[in-house]
Amino acid sequence: MNETLHILKILSDIAETTFRTRRSSISRIEASGFPVENQEELKKEIITPLNDTIDYISNEIRSTLVMVPIYNFFLENQKGVNIYDAAQLISILEDVNNFKTFGNLFSYSGFTPNAKRYNKKLHKLLLRMSYRLIKTNPQYEFIYEINLKKYTDKYPNYKRSHRENMARRIVVKKFLKNLYFSWNQINREDF
Repeated sequence: MNETLHILKILSDIAETTFRTRRSSISRIEASGFPVENQEELKKEIITPLNDTIDYISNEIRSTLVMVPIYNFFLENQKGVNIYDAAQLISILEDVNNFKTFGNLFSYSGFTPNAKRYNKKLHKLLLRMSYRLIKTNPQYEFIYEINLKKYTDKYPNYKRSHRENMARRIVVKKFLKNLYFSWNQINREDF
């Protein structure tokens, strides 16, 4: 793994840990039973430094991502993909050349039926990203809506949540396909 990817992985892991720490600290403070004034004081003392850390890490992630061509030419322009998602995605996949075909990448993501060996962290990341892609990106919202209707017509007895997950899988597949072919194109142009 080259130095930029290594740094990106470290920053991504630190960001994830800091976000989790911030979220759990807020929950603990709010569940403490202290009066609201004391809770606000605790939040100021504990959460403010975590927010400062998140700001610092965000700036470091941004300055590292600009050195990665797939970010500059694809991920940065995708509504619904934030810098943390991009950093995790790049650090997990490292290089699209690790996958001979798109099918290999899709299988590695764990969205193929009955996938036995896949990257659980990538699967979870893509699932989380799919919600934002559908909500904020018209292209993926359209894909989701079309497939949800198709699955509703085809499988009316399935639970709505099951049909939604089937449509979401198609969104992930389309996003990964766009990523895979864009990354291959960038590699061919050798930035």
